[in-house]
Amino acid sequence: MIHPKYIVLFMLMHLSFIGAQDIEYSVFSIPEELKQNANSVIREAHTEITVLGQQKMTISTVRVVTILNESGYKNLQTTFYYNKYATIKSISGAIYNAYGTKLSRITKASFRDKSANDKYPVFKNIGMLELKYTPVEYPFTIALEHTVESSNTAVIPDWLLIEHYNESIEETSLVFRSASDIGFKWFEENFSQKYTIEKKNEADKIIYFASKVAAINPELSAPHLSNIVPKIVFSVEHFSLEGEVGTATNMKELGDWYFTSFLDGNDKLSKETKAKILTLVDTVKTPLEKAKLVYQFVQKHTRCVDMPLGVGGWRPAEAKDVAKIGYGDAKSLVNYTKALLDFVEIPSYYTLVYADEQGKRDIEHKYVRLQGNHVILQVPIKGKDYWLECSSFVSPFGLQCGHSDGRNVFVIKPEASAIVTTGAFGTSQNKRKTTGRYQITSEGDISGELKVVSCGSEYEHVFFLERRSEPKRLTYYKTRYANLNDLTVDSMTVANNRDLFEFTETFKFKAKRFGKIVNNDLTFSLNAFSQYPLMYEKNKNRAYPVEILLGRTYVDEILIDFPEGYAVQGELLNFDVDTKYGTYKTEVATVSDQTISYKREFVLHSGQYDVAEYEDFRLFLEQVMRNDVSKIELVERKE
Repeated sequence: MIHPKYIVLFMLMHLSFIGAQDIEYSVFSIPEELKQNANSVIREAHTEITVLGQQKMTISTVRVVTILNESGYKNLQTTFYYNKYATIKSISGAIYNAYGTKLSRITKASFRDKSANDKYPVFKNIGMLELKYTPVEYPFTIALEHTVESSNTAVIPDWLLIEHYNESIEETSLVFRSASDIGFKWFEENFSQKYTIEKKNEADKIIYFASKVAAINPELSAPHLSNIVPKIVFSVEHFSLEGEVGTATNMKELGDWYFTSFLDGNDKLSKETKAKILTLVDTVKTPLEKAKLVYQFVQKHTRCVDMPLGVGGWRPAEAKDVAKIGYGDAKSLVNYTKALLDFVEIPSYYTLVYADEQGKRDIEHKYVRLQGNHVILQVPIKGKDYWLECSSFVSPFGLQCGHSDGRNVFVIKPEASAIVTTGAFGTSQNKRKTTGRYQITSEGDISGELKVVSCGSEYEHVFFLERRSEPKRLTYYKTRYANLNDLTVDSMTVANNRDLFEFTETFKFKAKRFGKIVNNDLTFSLNAFSQYPLMYEKNKNRAYPVEILLGRTYVDEILIDFPEGYAVQGELLNFDVDTKYGTYKTEVATVSDQTISYKREFVLHSGQYDVAEYEDFRLFLEQVMRNDVSKIELVERKE
């Protein structure tokens, strides 16, 4: 049962809790179990959401966090945004040392009040209160309470039990209430026996409460945090956003409203811009080539301002204004590109997406509410969907890797808005093939020439080299081939096929002491260029599944020449393993008395694997790692 003090907590929120003498913020009062794996500790976090009507909402929060060390500093959360639709009515707090002694009081004057982006006047109406605090020592505690009044009921923020890795919680609560005539709904997600969350239904409000929540460690390839921790998602049928009221009971209706309220009429272009585009595409016949030229035009003549969706509002700037000032945030650049494509009669559609390379997150059908943190553009041409990242000035047309591929997105079309799934490269398409030849000397030094062809998502990792100077490329290669000592690279050339997403590198190289000499015998690894680093550690307490978002294929075909007077010791061994997680195969063969060939193919499948499978998954990759560094021995021939 929820303790009565939490039920009345929000009646006292505005009585300046920070000045109370009976609240103990000493670090020494934190239970030891909550310090384990923790860089910060939430001493108390309380949120009250009151939706009074279609156009009126109040969100009040109390948050007291102890920062235990420098790594926890990023969890302070001392920046607050506002605009004419969401105003900060009050904000105050205090800073305490490790013993719980108050060091200073925080008032609104303690915050720097500025534009969310000072460099770009178009964002001058978006304000930001920012508290900069440089700690004298760790640990320290910051207590803050603030209240926001907003008319943006279309985007009620989610409540997550855990917001950060390596952050434990002493106590946290959520209280929400709503007017009865706006179709208010809430959804409990990821609730399980792992976390004890008490719930109390009262006549006019719902209360959730949890305490003594241990910190969780980040785990390599775990699902997105929002997909694994308990959260509550809110929606209302009758809502308001930036002065526009609407009603929606399904995603199609929501998309129709968004188009009418925020996109329709925002596509006007000046005569000058229209003339430039007509000249640009005048001699081009196919829609695809026209679309590519328009995309390149946007990349060349605009730049993207980093302004998260929502913080910078939900209404894109008018297309003619973007053309005039030459910049915009992602949504505005998408709208501008869409206007240009519409002008040359190529349909395209504004698309909301959760863009995140740390894990896949989908737009959900069951939440009839605006979702997403980014905007991309769908361009359907002859039955194929191309997805454009309009915030990038370097990405090829249609390249979509890592942060927005293979997930559900919300495509906004007049009378036909829908959630669809973006495309993704398959395992065989995400390929890196390395071919070449190297010679090893009797001193163990090597030299040779390589050709590396990267496709699909592997292309995204290397095509930036086209714009790098040779010294910067060398720095990159020294990192990529960190197992090669004193690496030097010359005769570097690159070829970038932006249509096929294929990037080719060729270069000559030299490296010292690759082989080890013992009693005149020479030992070295056959695989000099693609040694897999085992990143997955043994973990009997693994908490979350492994999620491999993109499968990948790595192929190596290398000829190796060794010095005269040496011969291979023992038999040349091949290796072959086939699992549900992937396959790995090597073949070593004699080509001549002084040359052997080494072939390797490593395929890692996409998929999600349960915790119970983690060790089997890890052992497969350990086999790959061990075989990648296995050595061959050359001995001097006896006359």
